[in-house]
Amino acid sequence: MKLILHIDGASRGNPGPAAIGVIVTDENGTVLAEIGEYIGETTNNVAEYKALLRGLKEADRLGAQEISVYSDSELLVKQMEGAYRVRHPGLVTLNNQARNMIRVFAQVTLTHVPREQTTSADKLANEVLDLRKQETAATTKATDKGAEIRVVKMSPKETEIAPWGSRWQLLSVPPLALHRLMINPGQRLPYQETPVDVVAHVLSGKGRLTAGGAEFALETGDSVFISKSATGVVEVVGEQPLVVVAGLIPNIKGEEHEPVDGT
Repeated sequence: MKLILHIDGASRGNPGPAAIGVIVTDENGTVLAEIGEYIGETTNNVAEYKALLRGLKEADRLGAQEISVYSDSELLVKQMEGAYRVRHPGLVTLNNQARNMIRVFAQVTLTHVPREQTTSADKLANEVLDLRKQETAATTKATDKGAEIRVVKMSPKETEIAPWGSRWQLLSVPPLALHRLMINPGQRLPYQETPVDVVAHVLSGKGRLTAGGAEFALETGDSVFISKSATGVVEVVGEQPLVVVAGLIPNIKGEEHEPVDGT
């Protein structure tokens, strides 16, 4: 079976936030796989190689014997063909990985094409970066003398709350017993330094958190991460109570603290 791969890597900042886009089709143009993945902060050239590696992996999974790869990166294609030397240490490793992966196929051809011919793969990569940018913009931080507050807009999967006996568990953090708290309109809940960091998740209502010289709006679905040295106050906005579940985050550095389950 022969498959066609259109690949692209995008980096905003070069180096900067980067993502890959891979479109896999058969010889008739039927799309068999569309892959868009965030790969962290890196360069355009690394992103191009990561797209190639991901495409080769997918083609192998689909059972391809022959592959035609189309990329708008002349550097990638020429280096894989041996026409250009690979000088950058990071690219040497990726180039070797790609060459090793290619050996599993009966035939692989790489073709440099204009950007217009990789628009679908480019679109996938940039859609991933756009989404990542939105997630980053939704994360607000305030720092005051080393105390950090983060209010994070999380996905439904990450913010799933599960009953755990008389306690609750937030699935986006390590197993953690959370205590349910309700703040009524007109009440203010101050908090002081704690032995370890704290996580809280808003079950319902709207509120306002003031800390570190900044003010944060809180609403249903928000998760709040508060460092152990932070101080501030939480109050209700509106006429409905603010209901949260909160607990201490086990400290991986080994500082002593009381277990959250009371044992």
